[in-house]
Amino acid sequence: MDTKLTLKLNENVISRAKNYAKKRKTSISKMIENYLDVVSSPKSEGFEITPLVKSLSGVIKLPDNYDYKKRLCRISKSEVLMINILFDTNIVIDLLASRDPFYAEVAELFSLADKKTIKLSVSALSLANTHYIVSKFSNDQEACKILRNLKVIVCVLPLDNKVVDLALNSDFKDFEDAIQYFTAIENDQKLIVTRNKSDFKESKIPVMTAGEFINSIAV
Repeated sequence: MDTKLTLKLNENVISRAKNYAKKRKTSISKMIENYLDVVSSPKSEGFEITPLVKSLSGVIKLPDNYDYKKRLCRISKSEVLMINILFDTNIVIDLLASRDPFYAEVAELFSLADKKTIKLSVSALSLANTHYIVSKFSNDQEACKILRNLKVIVCVLPLDNKVVDLALNSDFKDFEDAIQYFTAIENDQKLIVTRNKSDFKESKIPVMTAGEFINSIAV
């Protein structure tokens, strides 16, 4: 149930916020709600989301039922520092759209990468897919700006002829999932983080959700 909240803010801040919200096809109320949800979430208590990750959060507004495809082991902190982790496209979209209930865990992982605590990678295909999605909800110039900021945090892995051949001749039902998997294999990634583990049932490397990965890190 929605409840009214009266705020007293600086006039210039309100003006800038209105322009920001208009460009991203959202509302100031929704922006404030997302911010308060993040800072008050039990999952976020005691963990600081970095400024760069905050700037990438909620930059696009997606329909509630949006699905971009329709268009276990314990790990110590010292081991986390040494392994390469591939993020699936859906994890990136969860960050950029501040998509509940996944955002808090995803933002924490991106913040760890921003602090150089873990090393995150995405496939070149994920970057292309993300650009396509973001540009549909803003414009090409804004999409490129967002991806430049994202690229500060993640390493972009190449999509080459061998990866394509492996994907085309694999048993994966979904070609994009096959591209993600063989990009990870060919670039020595030790873990795949995705929202849909069932897409990688035959994976020879560990596959986790963002929440499982966070919980797997030994304190």
